[in-house]
Formats: sequence, C-alpha cells, structure tokens
Amino acid sequence: MSDARITQTENKDNNVSSRDAINQLRYLQNVYSQQYEVLENQISTYSISIDAILKGIEALDKATKSEKSKTLINTGPGVYMEGEITNNKTTLTYIGAGYLVEKTIAEAKEFIETNKKKQEEVLKKLLSEKTKLQSELIDVMYKLESLQQQ
Repeated sequence: MSDARITQTENKDNNVSSRDAINQLRYLQNVYSQQYEVLENQISTYSISIDAILKGIEALDKATKSEKSKTLINTGPGVYMEGEITNNKTTLTYIGAGYLVEKTIAEAKEFIETNKKKQEEVLKKLLSEKTKLQSELIDVMYKLESLQQQ
C-alpha cells in the first residue's frame, strides 16, 4: 500500500472516531441537561415547601399572641374566608398520608421544625448535585467545542 493510501485511511479513521466522540459528547450533554432540569424542578419544589412551612410557623406564632384572633382560612385553591381562632392552645397537624393529629402549639411547632430541617437537608443535597452536574456539563461542552474546532 502506498503512503498516500495509508494517510487517507488514517484520516478517514480519525474523522470517524472524531464524529463518534462528538456524538457521544452531544448525547452526554443532552442527558446532563435533562438531569439538570429535573434537579431545578426538585429544588424549586423543596424551596416552595420550605416557604410554606415557614408561613405555618409564623401563623402559629400569631395565633398564640391573643385569645381570639382573626385569620384568613384557605377553603380551596385561591379561595380564602375570614375566620376567628377561638382555641389557640391546640392545633390539628398534618403528619402525612392524610392523617391529622391534635397537638399543642409547642408540639406542632416542634414537629414542623423537624420537618423543615429534613427538607432543608434534602435541598442542600440537591443543590450539591446541581453544582456537580453543572461542572460536568460545562466540561462536556468544553470538550465538544474543542472537538468541533478540529
């Protein structure tokens, strides 16, 4: 085989392997982008949940300040009615799976705080995963750009 044919064969092999590498990197970029989007949605959901917990704690604090206090009661999606709190010593607390348990205000706040801490731990892990994934995505994009410029 002549030197020219060997060089042509090597160039074709290099082009094929380069295209394969580019395709693999594009695939990884797509997968990482989808995972990143899922993490963003989960982070948003946990942030909203933590905000709701904080509002619940604030509502319990306000309810215990006076014997009778007025509040807005959520009666459905976007519908509120004004109500009066007549018992500020106990509350029904949602514990999951559709169950409500009567607790003192202090017990309810403790339960809610524990729940908040658990959710904050999950949020912290999600943010860490997001940072790692973002780094990997940037690395893949850099490699892809380098291969495409060759």
